[in-house]
Amino acid sequence: MADITLIGGSGLIGTALSESLLAEGHRVRVLDLVAPQQHLAAAVEWIYCDVRDRAQLEALAPCDTVYLLAALLGKGCAENPENGWKTNVLGQVNAIDAIRQLSSPPAVCFLSSASVYRAADKSGPISESAPLQPRSLYAASKMMGEDLLRAAGSAFGLRSYVLRPFTVYGPGPGSARKGHFVSTWMERALAGEPLVVHGEGRQTVDLAHVSDLAVLCRLAAQAAIASTDVPVLNVGGGMATSLLDVLAWIREYVPEVRCRFDASVKPVEHRHWADIGAAQRMIGYVPKVHPRDGVAALIKNQLARRS
Repeated sequence: MADITLIGGSGLIGTALSESLLAEGHRVRVLDLVAPQQHLAAAVEWIYCDVRDRAQLEALAPCDTVYLLAALLGKGCAENPENGWKTNVLGQVNAIDAIRQLSSPPAVCFLSSASVYRAADKSGPISESAPLQPRSLYAASKMMGEDLLRAAGSAFGLRSYVLRPFTVYGPGPGSARKGHFVSTWMERALAGEPLVVHGEGRQTVDLAHVSDLAVLCRLAAQAAIASTDVPVLNVGGGMATSLLDVLAWIREYVPEVRCRFDASVKPVEHRHWADIGAAQRMIGYVPKVHPRDGVAALIKNQLARRS
């Protein structure tokens, strides 16, 4: 049994990770502005914490692993850049400072993003060594979060590793927040609202089910890959899924769904997906949930809740 702390642990990823850790018998503490879901309330220790305020991170107690999950997502950052920067960058600085001052600093796992990669000019898998070129405030803040951990490794001997998830989806709180397009599409479809597709919908994503991400987090901790060199692992399903694929899967359950194609936006239509070979070799990660099955389960769950 290990003591695990999730900073920013009440969202989609944090909830799935808490469930997975508890199932393994670990003790889980969540530091977040928002309380965990009701079904977790009695099982985890929740401490109100705003990462933008360094003093509130004094609540951090000695533990075995810290997961840094607190973040404002892409559209939220674009709409409120100041809050995005304070949450994603200042919050990272504050968390690292609090961690390094513990009597025995724990291993740290940082959830970065595949948005740090430069848009490729041809189809194919994207490996951890691919060129980086963030093109949004959110992506830039994630890349800076990675660099801050590398600096902390050099300066303070902090041991950490970075996970770069591709498109995370699945059941959980806030699944339709700005940035979780699969759930947003489903909610719009069930509400009778049209789904907006940029271009022709042939562009692809690599859908990473949140339960697979939670398993990868546990495997990485068990393999003790954290080091001052800050290893990086991609998180994805290892396959390309087009937006038209997702639309077709939703239409199987909501045949009347309407779609509006926005031809004014010309997205890149190369097929890209995560190269997950490093995660497979280093920690034995194998994604279990096929995108079609994950999308079907999610929409059936939402339909059941509405009936």
